[in-house]
Amino acid sequence: MTSPVDVVTVDVAVVGAGGAGLRAALEAARSGARVAMIVKGRVGQSGTTAYHVAETAGFAAADGYCDPMDSPDVHLGDIVEAGCGMCDVRLARILAYESPKQIPFLEKLGVVFITNSDGRHAVVKGCFGSRPRNRKILGHGVPIVQALGAEVRRAGVYAIENTGAVELLVDDGRCTGVVCASAEGKVSVVKAAATVLATGGAGQLYAQNLNPPDITGDGYALGFRAGAQLINMEFMQAGFGITSPVRNMVMTWLWLLNPNIRTRDGRDVLGQYLPAGVSANACMAAKSKHYPFTSRDDSKYLEIAVQDQYRKANGSLQSECYLDFSHIKSIDSSVNDHDLRAMLTITHEWMLKRGLDILRQPVPVTCFAHAINGGLRIDENAETTLPGLYAAGEVAGGPHGADRLGGTMFAASQVFGARAGRAAAGRAAGQVLDLSLSYRERRQVDEVLGTISDLRGRAAGVQADELRRDLQRTMSLNSLVCRTRKSLIKAAESVACLKTVSQTGLRVGPGGDVLDAVGIRNLLQVAEIVLGSALRREESRGSHYRADFPERDRRYDWVTAVTRAGDGPEYSSIKL
Repeated sequence: MTSPVDVVTVDVAVVGAGGAGLRAALEAARSGARVAMIVKGRVGQSGTTAYHVAETAGFAAADGYCDPMDSPDVHLGDIVEAGCGMCDVRLARILAYESPKQIPFLEKLGVVFITNSDGRHAVVKGCFGSRPRNRKILGHGVPIVQALGAEVRRAGVYAIENTGAVELLVDDGRCTGVVCASAEGKVSVVKAAATVLATGGAGQLYAQNLNPPDITGDGYALGFRAGAQLINMEFMQAGFGITSPVRNMVMTWLWLLNPNIRTRDGRDVLGQYLPAGVSANACMAAKSKHYPFTSRDDSKYLEIAVQDQYRKANGSLQSECYLDFSHIKSIDSSVNDHDLRAMLTITHEWMLKRGLDILRQPVPVTCFAHAINGGLRIDENAETTLPGLYAAGEVAGGPHGADRLGGTMFAASQVFGARAGRAAAGRAAGQVLDLSLSYRERRQVDEVLGTISDLRGRAAGVQADELRRDLQRTMSLNSLVCRTRKSLIKAAESVACLKTVSQTGLRVGPGGDVLDAVGIRNLLQVAEIVLGSALRREESRGSHYRADFPERDRRYDWVTAVTRAGDGPEYSSIKL
């Protein structure tokens, strides 16, 4: 190697410390493995799970607690129906049957679920669900991360904090660990018999998103470059978010109040986008059943209208639209349903504390990117197509399809996080790792050292933030909600140019963050994959809406798979 690096050897390396990463680390440690977590921030504080994007979170568990007619089989049917033929039914079944076990597990760790006045858990229907099965957690996923973080520390898991994964080590056809770097560019290596990716999604592809700033598609890019297969990357969830004074999801129950949607200057937004026979109230009634955009019902015209205003304003602040609830005098006098009144009251009070009275002030909204339903293809043990590499949480593909049920991402993070941790520990059991690096591993470390040296050595060039702004602009204008062949090709051409700049002109100045530069390169790679997948699917299905192909087409009843071919992606059509 060109310079010495620190090498740590463990049984299991876990990259990421959201709900899935923490659960994987905990289960691996409880299985007797020596575990190291690689975390960009701090354990118990990092990751999408802990990011405040809503007043509450839903956790789907079909145990019949509220509705005795609900069951894992019913839940499975809902997942498959929403998936539109794009989910792996084997994984969906595991998710449906193991989700109920997570409720007592989390409660034992101290996670508190919202209760009604009678002391029973508040349970509501989740997005696209047929029955009420979603427990509600106040403060979104923060209580889950705090509880798991405390348990991971008690289990003696070694945390490598303020450090990011730059590349996966691959030797003899299997993953053998992670090459890491600090913000300052100090490179280290974690050799492991098994590695779990739990890095979240790629929300930072878009200017308006519901992800923390460090969620830059790292796991997708790391797995892709190492040779693992990705699936369903065209299915990107989007939905309404409040833009100020705080970023927050527009919760589904707010649409039951039938707000007016207006521009800054008071013009009606929706009317011009509605086809004959479709009313605004019908769109909002459909929207009250699910947060994400979907091409499957009339709610789609809400996001289509607001996103088109964004496009017409060329992404400027003048593109904001406003929800007007001024016709609601009070929640108590206007809402008869007890459970709905309780949820509306939580939302109203949550927003009041953050400087917005939604009943008295226009609510500024736009379309936000939320989550990718696809990711690294996994099997029942959460192992990817690269031996020794596991994935859980949003970075994993297969449990979800074209649309994803509300509450199933948190549930999947726990179900497959646990499976990944146990399976990774099982793979590591009895293996004796060599502290030294093989010739191939040394070459991979040298490549990272050379890349960081180049980034720091350039006297002039473009900063990561500049590239990120350009990427987010082109992706937001051309591939969020409404897609056409023309817009996708335009975005792909822009991404190709930005990718070239990132390879030849990206620099990290004095005091700059190396991980920001790594992150933008990962985002550009993921953008290429998302756009390529979306271009191949010339139909509308679930969260993927092609304005030039607005109907579902049975000729596309296959899953888009992506693997590395040389330096770029190769696409194929597969059945799960």
